[in-house]
Amino acid sequence: MQISVHGHAGVLGDVDSTIWGFSAGNGSDHGVNLSTFSQGQKGSPSGINEVPLTVWTQPDSAVEGRIYPRDPSQLEFRISADSPMTTVGCMDATDTGSFAFSRLSDLTTDGVYQLDCPASDIRVYGCFHYAN
Repeated sequence: MQISVHGHAGVLGDVDSTIWGFSAGNGSDHGVNLSTFSQGQKGSPSGINEVPLTVWTQPDSAVEGRIYPRDPSQLEFRISADSPMTTVGCMDATDTGSFAFSRLSDLTTDGVYQLDCPASDIRVYGCFHYAN
């Protein structure tokens, strides 16, 4: 599993990292719902506890190369920090973003995402890799 995060993440400031290793999540023909945890991670910035990312098509199955807008598809993103306990995320109706899958198979899901969340001062982009 791998998630890269680049850009600005609200009160956490600028972010530029690629986190890989253990994750909890699930994948299907609609996309992936995954979460990285700092324990056992490589590349996780000091103080970052968890980085969840959901990229999920609704109601149709995902198609490689198609760009999916955040609405009506599901694109959720958060970063949780250890100290002080802070979680930033994109959960406002004004948030925009999109994602695309570059590879979908029974074994692997790869793709890219981007989010612009003015209410929480988040502007991030990156890629993801999930071994199904």
